[in-house]
Amino acid sequence: VIIASSITLEYGRRRITSPRAGIAGVGLAGLLGLGFLAGQTAAWSELVRAGIYLPTSPDASFFYVLTGVHGLHVIVALAVLAWLFATLVRNAREAERPFLAGVAAAFWHFLAGTWIYLFILLRVI
Repeated sequence: VIIASSITLEYGRRRITSPRAGIAGVGLAGLLGLGFLAGQTAAWSELVRAGIYLPTSPDASFFYVLTGVHGLHVIVALAVLAWLFATLVRNAREAERPFLAGVAAAFWHFLAGTWIYLFILLRVI
């Protein structure tokens, strides 16, 4: 989901001079980001149902803190995407769009890359 959101955001960023395409790409990336957070919430719910809480073990604490901090960053990044989306909807000056889109995309792609790294770290290794 997070990779798909990165791809759709990049689509929107590259077409930022066309407000409709930019709005579609940024909006879909935001929706996918919300879907990612829903998945995180579901994963935490499964852990709670299994009786695994933050103080259960060092492993559980590590997982909760690491994914919680990342989730918080995703929430901040979603706020940045919402700002970009609102800028596109109000049809802000064309000169503003590429800068805002670049900032939002850099932040979002960094978070996507971080999550891929964390996924590999936590699941594969």
